Amino acid sequence: MTSNIPGRPKQINDIIETVERYDTEKIPLLHEYIDEQLANKVQYDSAANLAVLKLYQFNPDQINFKYISAILTKALTALPDPEFNLCLALLNLDICNDPTVSRLWELQKSLEQCRFKDFWVLLADEETKKIVSCCVGFEDSIREFISHTIENSFVTISKEEIGAYLNLSGNDLDEYSKGRNWVLNDNVYTLPVTKENEDKPKLVKENVKFELLTQIIGHANEI
Repeated sequence: MTSNIPGRPKQINDIIETVERYDTEKIPLLHEYIDEQLANKVQYDSAANLAVLKLYQFNPDQINFKYISAILTKALTALPDPEFNLCLALLNLDICNDPTVSRLWELQKSLEQCRFKDFWVLLADEETKKIVSCCVGFEDSIREFISHTIENSFVTISKEEIGAYLNLSGNDLDEYSKGRNWVLNDNVYTLPVTKENEDKPKLVKENVKFELLTQIIGHANEI
């Protein structure tokens, strides 16, 4: 059986695609695979991570909060895909109320609601920083999501505002903006036009009464 997930080892695929996904003895292997994902900025395997949470759900004695936190942290990097919510759906109320899970949930809500400035304030907390530090490229992935959201919403935006959204300033913001082809003029960035942010012609619908329509047609016939 061949995996369709880039980077997924055959051994992991054999677990995910068979009844072995219900075998608690496979949990250590799945944990190792989570560690691999955390070390790789672009690798994310939703099915494998959800399988771990499902095993925890069926076997509460196997719950490992370190890996719950790791899975949720990695799920944040998959935004705008609904991975974080899919993970939450497999966690019971006690787990959701865990302080670490609650912190990650607050991060997710701030991003989902486009409260980007609030996100960086939350992330500035030392304990929260420590939680997400397990994930290589975490901030880069979040900035990618924020940038994509901004580009789909604005054609122009002030340098100050976009810097606050991305928590970047000075040379860091200048270099980042060049990489995304944002053009700066008088402290205002012009962003690439997309089908989401471009101006669309408004469709104006006019209702013409039947009596008026017959008069118009009659007048046209007289010409």
